[in-house]
Amino acid sequence: MMTPVEIIGLVSAVITFIDFAAENIAIAQEIGKSGTAAKTENAELEKRVGLLQKQIDNVRQSTNGSKNDIHVVELLNLADEYHDLTTKLLTLLSELKSTKKRHVVWKSVKNLYKKNEKEGLQKDLEYCLRRIQLQMMQVTRYEFGAHLDMISDQGNKQMEELKQLRRTTTNLESGMSSWGHIPSLLEQVRLIVHESKIALGRKAYFKIMDGLKANGMVDRFDEVDEAHEHTFGWILERGPASETETAEETEARRGIIDWLCHGDGVFHITGKSTLMKYLCQSPKTQEYLGSWAGHKSLITTNFFFWRLGSDIQKSLDGLRRALLYSILQELPEFTEDVFTRHWKSIFDDKVVSIHTRDVDTAIEALFNQTAFLTSHRLVFFIDGPDEYDGDHDGMLKTILKWTKEHHNDIKLCVSSREWEIFTQRLADCPRIKLQNITRRDVQTYVNEELSENEDFTQVSLRSPKILNLANIITEKAEGVFLWVKITLRSLKWGKESAHCLTRLKPFINQYSIL
Repeated sequence: MMTPVEIIGLVSAVITFIDFAAENIAIAQEIGKSGTAAKTENAELEKRVGLLQKQIDNVRQSTNGSKNDIHVVELLNLADEYHDLTTKLLTLLSELKSTKKRHVVWKSVKNLYKKNEKEGLQKDLEYCLRRIQLQMMQVTRYEFGAHLDMISDQGNKQMEELKQLRRTTTNLESGMSSWGHIPSLLEQVRLIVHESKIALGRKAYFKIMDGLKANGMVDRFDEVDEAHEHTFGWILERGPASETETAEETEARRGIIDWLCHGDGVFHITGKSTLMKYLCQSPKTQEYLGSWAGHKSLITTNFFFWRLGSDIQKSLDGLRRALLYSILQELPEFTEDVFTRHWKSIFDDKVVSIHTRDVDTAIEALFNQTAFLTSHRLVFFIDGPDEYDGDHDGMLKTILKWTKEHHNDIKLCVSSREWEIFTQRLADCPRIKLQNITRRDVQTYVNEELSENEDFTQVSLRSPKILNLANIITEKAEGVFLWVKITLRSLKWGKESAHCLTRLKPFINQYSIL
């Protein structure tokens, strides 16, 4: 049984053989029609038949080790048959060269080959070529498909064959443009090259993606709490302000929806990872951004910094890797273009190492790919840049550069603490100051949590003043849900829930806002 490398090598040899053979037949037909052989045509035919003999030898050599394969044996038999017909053609050529006088040459040809014999020779040559084409299809159909996937699955054990297959498919594909006169076989060979490149590309793609991915890259996003059932939903609702909505809430709601649908550059949110996670996951976010993307394909991705996490979770390298990994997951066809060096060396029997400088180069290369941003628009949700372990100013310059250079196609939604470095750098960007608009959400969350606490319910029946606890916690929270959760957890499970309101206030005040 032939290996895929042997099969595709055979295909290449046979196609080249058929190409020359078909042209030789055409030249021979012209000689027969005109009844003469011009000196230049004579020389060209002799040269081409000599090359054809070498190509027949190449076909034989390409089948070494496969002589017991029934389909290959039949193909070799056809090549031998064509060899015999070619010998007759060489004999004809020799006769045509035997004298300088054209009428004498033509007379000798007519004596050697009667008209019917000449026509029969041409038809036999053409018929033999068609049979070779059909048999070539049989070989590829039965041999190639199964083995190519097997090589890819076996990975490193077949690494050398994969290297050779890559070289062969590249050479084979480059010669396709000259094979238009044999359309049925051309289509089969296109399929072979396509399947070859898929298998090779799949191997290369997964090795590069493994090298790009880092442990813990998306852990922070998973660990951020989901938004409470009745919080944040209002911020993506279109329509007039409700009776309970404050002016600040209305302005914030309309501002973020307008930016999602039509805006560019950066939208800045001060505080709240939970809101960022909600925006990343909400179908309405995708709906609004779809309006912005227009006829282009929309890609959204995110990165959540975390100062208590691994190095990758608080670094610019981690940000770049996460964004690039997410994009290439959706658009694997760009992997070869942005990791060209790694792609070319992918078949070395080594683990692919992708360093920080490689990631930096790759993401810039991707953004500068004409085919990329002419058909796609990108939105990055970046949470917690204040938790970046490095130069915040340098980090901001890097991500802002993306929006400045590609302002029509890349925009960022950034959520951070209200630090001076961020408020200054992003001073001209639309902004939501979360603590000014989340009082209602915090109040709703606190009320529902306390109402589910049986101890609190019992105490409130005896001492109604304790109901004011919800207002105290809401005021103290300043929009920070994490602080609220920690405080409520302590109240809910501690004995303090049975205490009077006077004793609870100092207990609440002992927690600083995180």
